[in-house]
Amino acid sequence: MSDPKAVTDRCLQAWGARDAEAFADCYAEDATIVVPGGVELRGRDGARQFLAIWAEGIPDNELTVTHEYVCGSVVIQQAVFSGTHTGGLMAPSGQVIPATGRSLSVPYADVFEVEGDRITSDRLYFDQVELLTQLGLMPDAAAAAS
Repeated sequence: MSDPKAVTDRCLQAWGARDAEAFADCYAEDATIVVPGGVELRGRDGARQFLAIWAEGIPDNELTVTHEYVCGSVVIQQAVFSGTHTGGLMAPSGQVIPATGRSLSVPYADVFEVEGDRITSDRLYFDQVELLTQLGLMPDAAAAAS
């Protein structure tokens, strides 16, 4: 029997090291990665692309897991993505958002399904409005209301 948490831990470590090959190796060849904005990436090439998008746009990014739940082959992580937007960040539309120089700290949840020693499904959830607001690309709702 595999250890799903060990697989996601390996994935986090590869992300932190910006090791695209080790990150991609955490995913099955037919894995799906679904992210906000209607984006669905596939397999190890999709995993490489996903890491590259965030490493390019926010090269100093850090993932801080605050809660983690394991139930059978499913791992759920609540975490915070933080860093500084100093590079071009690709939006779901394919448009590149130029660097704003702004720091951000966005909570997210990630649901992984693991089979053997690979992730077969990765569903990421985060508030896109919160991300865009912190980048200065949308007005702060509280400030706009006053």
